[in-house]
Amino acid sequence: MDRDDGSRIYLEFMSKYPENNRYQVTNQVTVVGKYKNRYDVTILCNGLPIVQIELKRAGIDIKEAINQIDRYKIHSYKGLFHFVQIFVVSNAVETRYFANTDSLKILKSLTFYWTNEINERINNLNDFSAVFFNQSRLSKMLNKYMVISDTEQILMVMRPYQIIQQKHW
Repeated sequence: MDRDDGSRIYLEFMSKYPENNRYQVTNQVTVVGKYKNRYDVTILCNGLPIVQIELKRAGIDIKEAINQIDRYKIHSYKGLFHFVQIFVVSNAVETRYFANTDSLKILKSLTFYWTNEINERINNLNDFSAVFFNQSRLSKMLNKYMVISDTEQILMVMRPYQIIQQKHW
């Protein structure tokens, strides 16, 4: 950033080294926009909301959580919540993740299941959380495994098999 006095400073919002970041978890954050919305769980990194988690009861279709995020994007994901990079949706027995984009509707085809190294799907929310929200993994997801699609000009997060292949490069 160039300052008025001609000097230049560099700002780093998030370090690629997990130990240099401060992670916090909040729940039930209420934001008033056109409507009053209450976000289930938010993960912050150095004070910025980076992951938004929308939870539904078991038996509720996971698409309900995706549709709710669509509504939030229209009405209340403004200000600091515009920094959210990854969304996670779960109904306890099915869990998916996807990147935040500027498009108003989330493409269901760009929501992914997490898998382990032998491609077994991890659906259970507790199992998913233990693996996906590890500070090292989350830092890598945000710093290394997100790309901007040249053709569609949208932010995309890699699928598990792409991430596992990256380890061997």
